Amino acid sequence: MTIENSNAAILDAIETPEAEVKPVVPVVDEKPSGEVEKPEPQTFELKLPEGSLLPTEHFEKVKSWAQENKISQEDAEKALERDGSTWKAFHESQAVTVKNKVDSWPTELKQDKDFGGDKFNETVSLASRVLDHFGDASFKKELNESGLGNHPGLLKWAARVGRAMKSDELVVGKSTTMPERLSTSQVLYGSNEGKK
Repeated sequence: MTIENSNAAILDAIETPEAEVKPVVPVVDEKPSGEVEKPEPQTFELKLPEGSLLPTEHFEKVKSWAQENKISQEDAEKALERDGSTWKAFHESQAVTVKNKVDSWPTELKQDKDFGGDKFNETVSLASRVLDHFGDASFKKELNESGLGNHPGLLKWAARVGRAMKSDELVVGKSTTMPERLSTSQVLYGSNEGKK
């Protein structure tokens, strides 16, 4: 075989393949590996459990999360119940903390050296007078309903105001004789008018 003949045989082999080459792994028409197909939002009717303390904003977040992630309605309701019970437990613990604090205020005031002890009843009386005099009905109602009406700071302040008001009272002495009635000229020109 000559060099020319061998070159021609190589060229013929390259130009005319003997068999079609098939890929080892079958090709599937898919999206590139970096892209993930987003699930279509699921629609369902989700309602807050009865008596739930969850804020509306939180309910809406759970609802949209469940829809975007194709969570079943049953699982979304369970999530709401779980969050609702957590929220309720937190709310109840806060209410107990506040109640314990409000209940401790009268004892705290009774132990105060300037307003408690023997002076406790006077302090409460003075504070009540001030609040009755200067506070309107809605203000006093809020103080009573919230428990803030027992706050030692408020009662001390009101008692101080009551003591200050007490010193402004007019003190009238007792007289056994009636004063002499003066004429208009005596009032204007003095009681020596007409005397020389």
